[in-house]
Amino acid sequence: MTALTASSPLRGSPSRDLHQGDCITLSSDQQIYQVIGIDDSRDLCWVRRWPLERHGSPVFEISLQQVESNDQEALRQRIKNA
Repeated sequence: MTALTASSPLRGSPSRDLHQGDCITLSSDQQIYQVIGIDDSRDLCWVRRWPLERHGSPVFEISLQQVESNDQEALRQRIKNA
């Protein structure tokens, strides 16, 4: 797993470290996405919608600046209550 470096926009709070497999929300919507990969040198990550669709969910690239939240406990509660 790759954690974000100090140069990332999520720095400042250890709870906001982003790792492969984490669930996140984006600033553009409130859907939940799963982090597939991170390229912190280019400030990019690859995500897919969570939960997975029956035949898979497409993976797409986003800027790390688009990550709104990766509060894992809050996102687990959202998934559990859905």
